[in-house]
Amino acid sequence: MKKSTFLFLFFLCSEWLLAQPQTLTLKPDSTSGKDAMVASCIPCGHTNRNFGKRPIMDINGWTFSGNTSRMRGLIAFDYSSIPTNAVILEAKLNLYYSGLPQNQNGPHSPLSSGNSVRIRRITSPWVDTLVTWNNQPTFVTTGQVTIPHPTSGTQSFLDIDITNLVAFQHANPAQNHGFVLMQNNETPFYQITVASSNHPNPNLHPMLEITYEMPCPVMVAADFNFSVGANRQVTFNNTSTITPGVTNYRWTFGDGGLSLSQNPVYTYNADGNYTVCLAVTDTCSTDTICKTVSICGAPNLTFAINQLGPQTFQFASNWPNASSYLWDFGDGNLSINPNPTYTYPTSGTYNVCLTATDSICGTQTICRVLDPCSASQLSFTANQVGQRTIRFTPSITSATSYNWDLGDGRISVVQSPLITYAQEGTYYVCLTTQDSCGTRTTCDSVVATNTIGLSDFQASGFNVYPNPAQGLLYLENPEQKAFTYQLFNTLGQLVLPPTPSQQEQTALEVGHLPRGVYLLQIQINESIYFQRLILN
Repeated sequence: MKKSTFLFLFFLCSEWLLAQPQTLTLKPDSTSGKDAMVASCIPCGHTNRNFGKRPIMDINGWTFSGNTSRMRGLIAFDYSSIPTNAVILEAKLNLYYSGLPQNQNGPHSPLSSGNSVRIRRITSPWVDTLVTWNNQPTFVTTGQVTIPHPTSGTQSFLDIDITNLVAFQHANPAQNHGFVLMQNNETPFYQITVASSNHPNPNLHPMLEITYEMPCPVMVAADFNFSVGANRQVTFNNTSTITPGVTNYRWTFGDGGLSLSQNPVYTYNADGNYTVCLAVTDTCSTDTICKTVSICGAPNLTFAINQLGPQTFQFASNWPNASSYLWDFGDGNLSINPNPTYTYPTSGTYNVCLTATDSICGTQTICRVLDPCSASQLSFTANQVGQRTIRFTPSITSATSYNWDLGDGRISVVQSPLITYAQEGTYYVCLTTQDSCGTRTTCDSVVATNTIGLSDFQASGFNVYPNPAQGLLYLENPEQKAFTYQLFNTLGQLVLPPTPSQQEQTALEVGHLPRGVYLLQIQINESIYFQRLILN
């Protein structure tokens, strides 16, 4: 039998990741720092004055002796220690309150609120010891970052996110000219005062923290193969190409199952096509690959034969979910039904073949020689139709002789005898038949009771069939009288609750009940009737 259909590539995808992040802290001092302040007050002589060595940077709109003045801060950082192919993840700027006396432009202005400081990218060169208002560098507002107006006079401005600005400058080093800090509204009176790199307290120097990662030089490549064994067990072999330092393997088996093993062995609970994915992660990348695994745990194809009449047979496959069936009855006739019933025009021995196709397990063909003698099984039914009166009916109606041992010392040679027992009780009844297949015997226990059977109903057309029953039991009520039915087992336990009906035909689902003898009770008005049932 074909046990599995091997792999098909479902999809292959890779995800670019980076190595462990690194953080660079830039906190330049008076020697290495590049920051300055420029001022616009012409009467004060500030426009041509350089403030590159001041311990503070004032960013304001203010007045000096009645003269309007605007002050801006300029600052730049050196990114040369960051590799050129690094990826900037985060950049945070920290500006600290200067803590100097008020006559040295501190604290922040308490006079006005509602303004803000903008950090803008400078687009032209400048020298911190030469820059003045008149020769200050150009800048752009693209990507500018806002510092809200302080909530106190001594506030420091921490973790200002300037990631995008720094990332642009790192990617374009020729355009790294730093930043200008300026009030959004430069009219009086707005001011913040922060320490510069020349401040006497090194803890207050401007600080920029940059977090970056380096791309991996080699990417991991996930791959695997597998083999399907018995009992739906699959062995997976990891064949991934990896770099040193693999951190984990993660398998998903398509049915909700997971594994972190490198080479797992997995057992499926049901047949089917499953998408199995393996994700391999090392210190710098992850790659995922998925493949289809087909599981077939079905047994070899076969079929059963049940004789319903002298030349009528029912055929049933043991592959109930096959996608197609083709029956060859051996006499030139065919059927595509899953479980066909066929009547042969003449008696004889036939070679019956079934070809079935399953989407997972493939196509198989099985043939059996149909021998009516081996296919037919002898049994009988016992239906109580009156007080202690039972009608016996054999399953084979074409025998040449019948011999009934009725269990109370009497015998009968009638094909379907009607027997009334003298007392209630359980009787062990045996039937022996003789035909062209030889002699066959079957025995079963029969219960005779004083309860009234369904004979009165049957006289008016009411009928219960089939008996024995397997899946469905039918109650025929041609006069559509209102009635209530319920079912008991031999212990007197109620297994089907009282249910009213007035339908012409009522179907009872009894396939879920255990095999055995049951008692069906039917009530019409004040009359109660019973029928003994056998469920196979």
